[in-house]
Amino acid sequence: MQTLLALLGAVALLVWGVRTVRTALERAFPSQLERALGKVAGNRFSALLFGVGTAAALQSGTAVVTMVSGFVSRGKLAVALGLAAALGSDVGSAVAAVVLSQDVSALSPFLIMVGVAVFMITSSKTHRNLGRFALGLGFVLLALSLISGATQELKSSETVGLILTALGEDLALAVLMGAVLTVATYSSLATVLLVASFAAQGLIGIEAGFALVLGVNLASGAPALIASWGEGWEGRVTPLANLVLRMAGAVALAPFARQLARLVGELGLPAETSVVLFHLSFNALLVLVCLPFVETICKGVARVRPMEPVTDQTDARAPIYLREADLERPERALANCSREVLRAAEAVHQMLNDTIEAFRDKRLIRVIRQRDEIVDSLHREVILFVAMITRERLTAEQAARAGAIFEFSTNLEHIGDIVDHNLMDLAGNRKLAEEEFSPEGWAEILRLHEELVGNFKLALDVFLTEDGELAEQLLIEKRRYRERVEESNRQHFQRLNEGRVESMNTSVLHLDILRDFRRINSHLSTAAYPVLEPRRGS
Repeated sequence: MQTLLALLGAVALLVWGVRTVRTALERAFPSQLERALGKVAGNRFSALLFGVGTAAALQSGTAVVTMVSGFVSRGKLAVALGLAAALGSDVGSAVAAVVLSQDVSALSPFLIMVGVAVFMITSSKTHRNLGRFALGLGFVLLALSLISGATQELKSSETVGLILTALGEDLALAVLMGAVLTVATYSSLATVLLVASFAAQGLIGIEAGFALVLGVNLASGAPALIASWGEGWEGRVTPLANLVLRMAGAVALAPFARQLARLVGELGLPAETSVVLFHLSFNALLVLVCLPFVETICKGVARVRPMEPVTDQTDARAPIYLREADLERPERALANCSREVLRAAEAVHQMLNDTIEAFRDKRLIRVIRQRDEIVDSLHREVILFVAMITRERLTAEQAARAGAIFEFSTNLEHIGDIVDHNLMDLAGNRKLAEEEFSPEGWAEILRLHEELVGNFKLALDVFLTEDGELAEQLLIEKRRYRERVEESNRQHFQRLNEGRVESMNTSVLHLDILRDFRRINSHLSTAAYPVLEPRRGS
């Protein structure tokens, strides 16, 4: 029992070390990895190489696939190129397994010492995370050494011997066990290294090792799909296609695991080397077979899109993208905040669109007020989540984006309140008929309403793209809109001086509507400032 506990502790340390390596690099270079993906993923081959290199460095194919699915979901990367990068990430993770399976455990104390020293001495976020990287790598090598020692002790256990013998005799059971271990550890790399350690100590034969590796590949796409589930269907296509391909490849090779093991055994390679090279060969073969057809594969997977569930009012008020697990990755957490803000923006857009019609049809007032409840609820959740994000160490760029999200969400909430508490109160107290207004006054309200909706779309574009030219244009439109409102007010007062009865009857209503339109436009224009202020400051 003591030996088994030692083995489980070593496996836990291995999983933790792999995770530490991944999170350290993600935190050290939070935006550089995504920028690199945007630059190199111009075709399937460069996307493939990006996946290989990044996964080898991060020691995690799941991290790369999750990153890629986010790019696909935001429309910054084609689905087929995302799949090419995902296939490359599987190869990169296998390369890391080959490297780490070599006997380099002597480096473990040095890496841990350097990692702790760098982390304790420096105050730079990047340097501290590089210290974490060295520390995590040291943990991995130390864990492999501990696993090797524990597995030597297990050789004398009859119970363990019976279990491992069963795996060698029933390769289907070995495949299933490999899949279960991969899901349990949430790391294909850690599981492959564990299998290689078992093979090195003679606890399992090459046949069982190959079957376990096929099980690893059978399930290794699942963690990325789970992590990407909140991306929406477009973002899920890449990890789903990757999972389907890996499962198909594992199932196709499983009946031949014993024959393949015999062929490799004749080469005389060490058992652990045979295991990790088989893992690498499986993923390389998958690339060779599937890379030419990534477009066709993605189109096929996309056709099985599930029906979207119909959500009630309560569901619409609840956030669907905010997950505390993403707080360790600020870039992803901020992207998910932006998605929730977009949901609130869609509700505000519908409110604005229906505002004029609500004066004619009072049934719309209730609908618009329900939408404002959605906006209020999403705003509350977003600002609380942004506050949690800012507790982490952020880059200047991430901190600026967090501020922009906070400010834009707050202004959306203010706009919703203006529509709900002001314009809908006006609509509820009076039924507006076109003939009650002067023709000129009615035309002015319609025109200003149309321009306001257009400025809302422009403000949303600024928030999404952070484009400086669009931000400048939004401020220009703010000034133009203010001038048009002032001109409409002057024309209205001129009609009053002329004694126009229609203008007198609707004067208060006319002025109140234009006042609220102008306030809404002012809130929209604030989307430009987070984009322009850093540029003007520099």
